[in-house]
Amino acid sequence: MKRILNTFLLSGCFCITLSAAHTGRVFIDANNNNVFDSNEKPLRGVMVSDGLNVTKTDNQGRFTLPGHENEKFIFITTPSGYKTDNRHYVRIDKGTASYDFGLQPYDAGIRKDGSHSYIQITDTEIFNTQNHDDWVNNIRDYAANENLAFIMHTGDICYENGLKEHIRMMNTGTMNCPVFYGIGNHDLVKGEYGEQLFESIYGPVFYSFDVASVHYVVTPMLSGDYRPSYCKVDVYRWLKNDLANIKPGTPVIVFSHDLLT
Repeated sequence: MKRILNTFLLSGCFCITLSAAHTGRVFIDANNNNVFDSNEKPLRGVMVSDGLNVTKTDNQGRFTLPGHENEKFIFITTPSGYKTDNRHYVRIDKGTASYDFGLQPYDAGIRKDGSHSYIQITDTEIFNTQNHDDWVNNIRDYAANENLAFIMHTGDICYENGLKEHIRMMNTGTMNCPVFYGIGNHDLVKGEYGEQLFESIYGPVFYSFDVASVHYVVTPMLSGDYRPSYCKVDVYRWLKNDLANIKPGTPVIVFSHDLLT
């Protein structure tokens, strides 16, 4: 019996995947250089994730995440009242010692009662068209005139040409407003896996952000022109941990190109 037990334990050791812990800091980046300077304020209570596990920053703005087998990014839930200039994520790299996130204060047009407005667009499909200045400028002007909280694009950007071009003309800097992207079925393109190109430009395909008392969640397409590397269970496991870190009764709005189910 002892020999059998020892053999079982030794065999089990080979099934364990070890992941290095990831650390970093979230702070108010006063000079917008994405480096924590001695005079800058750390942010407490910001949610940070490795794509599975979710934690919150401590009083010094620091966090530690255990990592997991399929990890790709460290990303934050952008807190209400701040923006990141499309830097809410950092790709995991063995050479990165600390995953730091510098945020800028942002007046998101939140009214005293917490109400706010946003633009949601989808299926712009710019892969084979040109001269987009008119409609992009209209969206920018409308966002400014209405003092909107953010712009959400829910996918079909589309194909390789669209994915590469869209971020240049519509991002947090060019629109003077936070811009978030989700992945559509025509954004799953040829590569090692369907979302590879999207990730290289727009970051993780599922994440969250907060505005006032509302928790916004972005979820991905489960299928498309090419097969993704994730499945719905990957999204569900992260989402369970994400929602476990928000207060009960918090309104939750989910963005997706199609139903996650």
